[in-house]
Formats: sequence, C-alpha cells, structure tokens
Amino acid sequence: MIKLATEVELISRQLFEPLCFQIVRWFSSSKIYEHAEVESLLDSLTEGAQNKNNTALRLLCSNGVAEFAKWSLK
Repeated sequence: MIKLATEVELISRQLFEPLCFQIVRWFSSSKIYEHAEVESLLDSLTEGAQNKNNTALRLLCSNGVAEFAKWSLK
C-alpha cells in the first residue's frame, strides 16, 4: 500500500496516500502499541524512510512516522 501511494500514476497516489495517513492516524490512536499490526506499520515506515533509491517513498514514510508521533501524543 505504501508503494502504491508513491506510484507515478496520479490516480494511485490520490487513492492510497490519504489511506496511508488515515491508517497511521488510526493505529496511533490505539493506546496499545505492542500490537503486531502497529509494529508492522512502524517497521514498514522506518524501512521506507531509509530507502536510498526512491525519494517519494522516503518522503512519504518519513511523513508517516512524523504523523504517527504527532497523533500518538494527542
């Protein structure tokens, strides 16, 4: 889903980028951070933020990590 949010095609980005951020917000509002799903999401975001080849993926994932931190502090 994260890779689809960074596709070159506009329709893919328009559909999946907001969905990614909605999922990040939804999981960050959970008070139990040790769920396997939350761990998987954060692992995927941190791996994508470290990607050297795809700048769009790196930008989306780093924004996703920032969004998770912001919404988990609310």
